[in-house]
Amino acid sequence: SGTTWSQQQQIQAGDAADSDFLGAGIGQNGGGIAIDNDYFIIGAANNNDNGNNSGSAYIFKKASGSETWSQQSKLTASDAAADDTFGTSVAISGDYAIVGATGEDTGGTSAGAAYIFKKGDIFTSYTVRITRNGDTSSTGTGDFDITPSDGNVTLRNWGNSPSSGNLGAPLWDNASGTSLRVYDNGTIILAGETLTTYTVGGSPATFYECGSGLGGTNFHVAITIVSRTTGTGWSQQAKIQSSDIAAFDGFGNSVAISGDYAFIGCKYDDDDGNGSGSVYIFKKDTGAETWTQHSKLKASDASTNAEFGTSVSVSGDYLISGAARENSYTGSTYIFQRSGTTWTEVKKITASDAAASNYFGDSVAIDGTNVIVGARTEDTKGSDAGAAYVYEKQ
Repeated sequence: SGTTWSQQQQIQAGDAADSDFLGAGIGQNGGGIAIDNDYFIIGAANNNDNGNNSGSAYIFKKASGSETWSQQSKLTASDAAADDTFGTSVAISGDYAIVGATGEDTGGTSAGAAYIFKKGDIFTSYTVRITRNGDTSSTGTGDFDITPSDGNVTLRNWGNSPSSGNLGAPLWDNASGTSLRVYDNGTIILAGETLTTYTVGGSPATFYECGSGLGGTNFHVAITIVSRTTGTGWSQQAKIQSSDIAAFDGFGNSVAISGDYAFIGCKYDDDDGNGSGSVYIFKKDTGAETWTQHSKLKASDASTNAEFGTSVSVSGDYLISGAARENSYTGSTYIFQRSGTTWTEVKKITASDAAASNYFGDSVAIDGTNVIVGARTEDTKGSDAGAAYVYEKQ
């Protein structure tokens, strides 16, 4: 009828595992969801692919002409590590997605970081020919389908009858980390440790000399890229951190992206007292995929433990950010407007029935002239029942 909403699908990650907490709300330390037209992104900050709570995010795409959503990509940080909680916050707009990792440690313990990904054609699988030889003369060849980032791929040493599938003992095993690394145009498609490399003139093959770590004797392995399969995917373009990053900032606890601008909340920033908070704005450099810090926003009445930057949302020339712990956890939100390249605070919003411990501003959204603010522990309908407040620009 055009006035009702019905469930279309339940979404789960293709590699879902215990305690991934896919889509958990930001208040529950992980995930969140964002949608833009036919794409949505969902975080799993407690995913353990690269160590406990290293985190990941998943992008799903709606099939043309249907209401079916399918996983298109799984995103992880290029420098993923345990307890990074990559996926704590997510946002997507057009060809770009941004993911926060509040536990990332480059700028200090739990300083945080945000990662920007771009949609485009990427290599989704490779067919390679593996030739094992003891004196550079081939003893057997065969094709293997290899999916990048698949930790279970195993290449095996040639046996006496490769055509019958007798491939012998493991030659390279990504899971156990034995020594061999394969490159395609400078991009690692199989990980390991390169020992001595020989490039064969006039051939697309590269020979790798592997030592005793792979069986006790030296031998050569030729890796030939036979074909590539391309498809739409998302590749990391940038890792960004604030210019004044410090330990325990938790940079990336909230994120938003619109056009050439990225917005990153840093609620534990302490410029105006412990946990006063801030929001950083980054802009994509013209003609490049690099992002440079443009400005830093703070509340006009910033105060200790207000946690400005708890949430962030952007629409056109307007940005809204929550300070959910301001005034004994009563909470408030701030609206900024852009003029040219300058963002100026134009409005502070508080609930009409504001009360302590409501966490007003814990979540926010803005679209055009409409604003919605969440207060997760508001008590009108019961203890900590929660409420949302809707505002319209007059």
